[in-house]
Amino acid sequence: LALVLSLAWLASRLVRQVMRVYGLEIIRKLGREVDELLLVFETLINIFIGFIAAIAFAQSQQINLVGLLASVGIGGLAIAFA
Repeated sequence: LALVLSLAWLASRLVRQVMRVYGLEIIRKLGREVDELLLVFETLINIFIGFIAAIAFAQSQQINLVGLLASVGIGGLAIAFA
């Protein structure tokens, strides 16, 4: 668990630095608001990294992935209706 969490944290920080260096230039060329679009991209990428980390941990501990995905779906519905 510690290895998966530390790798996810490292990937998140690396993506954040890459987005700060290269993402700012690309967003400015598109003529969009830098702060809002950068925040959205960082959030989506961090969610994706967290999902991959959860799947990697579940695979290493032989946890039922179908149950994990079902609980994520039910949690998403609960948040949507809140």
